[in-house]
Amino acid sequence: MAQASAFADLADLSQPLRAARLVVLSDLDRGRLAELARLLAQVSAARRQEIARRLLDLSEDDATLNFDAVFTHLLGDPDPELRRLALDGLWESDDRTLLDNFLMLLGADPDAGVRTAAAALLGNWVLRGEFDALRPRDNERVLDALRAVAGDTAQPAELRGRAVESLGACSQGWVHDLIERTYRDPAPALQIAALHAMGRNGDAAWLPVLYRELASDDPLRRFEAAEALGEIGEEESAPHLTPLIDDPDQEVQEQAIRALGEIGGRSALEALNRRTQDADRRIAEAVQAAIAAARAEEGLIGGAAQRLLRRDAAVQPDELEEWDESDDDEPDDD
Repeated sequence: MAQASAFADLADLSQPLRAARLVVLSDLDRGRLAELARLLAQVSAARRQEIARRLLDLSEDDATLNFDAVFTHLLGDPDPELRRLALDGLWESDDRTLLDNFLMLLGADPDAGVRTAAAALLGNWVLRGEFDALRPRDNERVLDALRAVAGDTAQPAELRGRAVESLGACSQGWVHDLIERTYRDPAPALQIAALHAMGRNGDAAWLPVLYRELASDDPLRRFEAAEALGEIGEEESAPHLTPLIDDPDQEVQEQAIRALGEIGGRSALEALNRRTQDADRRIAEAVQAAIAAARAEEGLIGGAAQRLLRRDAAVQPDELEEWDESDDDEPDDD
């Protein structure tokens, strides 16, 4: 009865979307999902968007709630904003049966924003492939699809950039060449994407480029370079980042501080410790948070190896997908 009442309230625009009603949409079985789908088809796109956004908020507040069935249904919604919200809702899903949906949206959705969101989401699957948490055949499909988009000059620059960023986590040799070509592209959006991809790539060979970008006139480029240096995690980067604590752009300041905390080590901690009592309370608080993050990892393992551990944390060993290698020679049933 609770579900029936909640479903009715969804269609009643005079009723607010109360959390107590929406939680019954967690873990829907096929029958109840079909009932919900019929109801959603009768309400406006604006109401469906409101429902999706509330479900996103609820899932962020309570990890025990699972609205994947609802978001999977919304991947086929006629409203592109709903499809984008559905991708947000499925951001952390490792359900292999959804991979075809994600790849279809990347390659064929009529809305460029949806394709861009799909390209970003597939970066999580690239990372799974790097840690052998994805079937080799599926990994190849993901890489091929993103590579095709990244190299298609007829596609919008933002879409191509997201594909490059997602591919940045792949360690195959051609990815380095792709990032380098993207960085040389005349489109600023692609150059920015390349900087982001350098951080995901984690190769210290990118350090000279990133150091140079820290002096850019564009705060977005300085921000991306600082973030990438934090991802790469080399202790030699700390002196290059330290001046950005006083950057004229607040977001660059805060990103440089976070990067120093991610890098850790003596030089980074010395730079941070000098600012713990900064007159700017915002900087002092950011510095204290960065020091806490650095000390949480201190004494374990340093530099680039720390970065690998942080990346590996996204895939827990006991969550790695197991499969029979011979299965990759047979067609999928799903």
